[in-house]
Amino acid sequence: MGTPTSLPSNKTIFKKGELAKYLYRVESGCIRAYSKLNGGRRRIHAFYFPGEYFGLETSEVHSIFVETVEPSIVHLVKRKALVSRSALDIDIVNFLLHITTMELQRIQNHNLLLLKGVPERLVDFLREIQRRYQSQSEVDLPMPRSDIADYLGLTIETVSRAFTRLKKLQLFPC
Repeated sequence: MGTPTSLPSNKTIFKKGELAKYLYRVESGCIRAYSKLNGGRRRIHAFYFPGEYFGLETSEVHSIFVETVEPSIVHLVKRKALVSRSALDIDIVNFLLHITTMELQRIQNHNLLLLKGVPERLVDFLREIQRRYQSQSEVDLPMPRSDIADYLGLTIETVSRAFTRLKKLQLFPC
C-alpha cells in the first residue's frame, strides 16, 4: 500500500509545522525523528526500521522533524485515503490502532530507557536495535554515534567511552 519513494542519506522527509498529508512505511533503510532544542542540539525521539510506520499525527501538521539516516525507501500513504477508508473498513481501523499502540509502547520504552545509568542505556539500546532487526548475530548500526547520543540524552564523548567499556568487557562487539 502506498507509493514507494527512494531517498538519499540525511534527506528531510518532513519538517515540524508542515501539513501532515501522509503516513509513511519504511521499506528499507533507517529514519530518525527529532526535535530541535535551544542551542542547536537535537533530541532524537525515535529510529524507524523496515516494516515500521511513522508520521501519524494527532493534528493536521507535523510536530517533529524526520529525515533519513541512510539511503532509504519509504512508502507514502495518503492520510485522507486512510481516514475515508477507515469509515468503511474495520481492518483499517485496527491497522491504525495497531500503529498507534506500537508508537505509544515505543515512547514508554524510550522514557524508561532515559531513567537508567549510562551503561544500561547503551546496552538496552543495542539490544533493542538487535531485536528490531530480528537478529541473533551482529547488527551494523546505521546511525552515527552523535545520533545515538542524541537519542540516549548523552554527549557523544560519553557514548564513545561507554562503547569502549563494553568492548573491553566483551559485552558487545563495537
